[in-house]
Amino acid sequence: YGESQSVYFQRYGALGDSAGDIARSLFTRPVLVWAIVSEPARLRYLGGLLASVGGLALLGPELLLLCAPILAANLLSAYPAQYSGELHYSAPLVPYFVAAAIIGAARVTRSLCRWRLWPLTSHKQPELALGLVLGWLLLWSVGYHRLKGWTPLGREFRWPEITSHHRLAERFFRQIPKDAPISVTTALYPHLSHRERIYKFPALGDAAYVLLEVNGTTDMHPADLRRRFDELLASQHFCIRDAADGYVLLGPPAEVCVRQLPDEFFSFAQAGTRRPTYPALVNFANQLAFRGYEIVDDGKWRLTQVRTYWEALQPLPKGLRLWPFFVAADGHVAEDPSQRPPVVPLWYPPERWRPGEIVIVETVPWFLPDRWALAVGVVHGESWDSRSARLPVMDVIGARVFEGTWAVFP
Repeated sequence: YGESQSVYFQRYGALGDSAGDIARSLFTRPVLVWAIVSEPARLRYLGGLLASVGGLALLGPELLLLCAPILAANLLSAYPAQYSGELHYSAPLVPYFVAAAIIGAARVTRSLCRWRLWPLTSHKQPELALGLVLGWLLLWSVGYHRLKGWTPLGREFRWPEITSHHRLAERFFRQIPKDAPISVTTALYPHLSHRERIYKFPALGDAAYVLLEVNGTTDMHPADLRRRFDELLASQHFCIRDAADGYVLLGPPAEVCVRQLPDEFFSFAQAGTRRPTYPALVNFANQLAFRGYEIVDDGKWRLTQVRTYWEALQPLPKGLRLWPFFVAADGHVAEDPSQRPPVVPLWYPPERWRPGEIVIVETVPWFLPDRWALAVGVVHGESWDSRSARLPVMDVIGARVFEGTWAVFP
């Protein structure tokens, strides 16, 4: 949102960030193009497209050439989802591969008939040849589906987990009039898409109600989502109708216009009885304690997220900023909250935490190097570079302290 040029060109890394630069690279930098296309993950993607039709599409190359631009766009992208074979990026390729496989099957069938590989009467040759080709196609299609499919027959099938948080959404759905135009965040959109008028937040249109899930999937930067929420409340056109566990419903001003999020809203950040997989202790100035962490690693998409556990040791001053970051093997900072701040402190800042309360703060899932270490610190204000603004480390268990203000876990 708010970009002057298409964000999709930015997915092509070293090839360029505009249509012209990318096109030039295809002809002037063939070594780089080949290095990208020949990466194992991309070759597996191409192999999967062919395996799904038993490789028969290779025998209809003239049809495959028609989809070459789309295939190249996926193969050359630096965005793994485009060459994963699991999302909508491959959908436009399917008709071409299927049509090419049909042509290829016909050509193989005719060739088998000409070769007369079995001593039978000639009128049986076409049926047997076609049966052999179809059997080959069925074997590959079912086998590939078993390996990569999402139905109960496939290895990727997972029963959806329905949590109390998911069930809570119904409470908010019921409060929105059936004929009211609405704007909702991404994860909620499919549940309400049967409505006549619906917008994906931050698009607002003529929406009378806005339903946000701040701890769910959105199409916005975390800070932009919070800023847009504040703008809607300040506009006097919306009030908070209900809020709980990260959901917040905005609607037309009522007789009593609520503009403060209730305590029930912050339950999504409160640990309750949950405890970290890797307990630890880092005491920052006897004000705030880091209690441990757990790793959520998505190997398929190469995304890593860390849940960190924090405890307020006393009432906290306004302006404290948690600083969980990642250090690469060579010692440089691989990722920090400056560009992708955690969601929880934007909505539930430390100054609102009650002493003794443990709060879970999750980092935004992101691409980290193969080897990394978690580091944590706390700073008063926005700038981590100001060492004097950092809270000093008083006690530590299970980590190494650097500069007296931050700790790294092995």
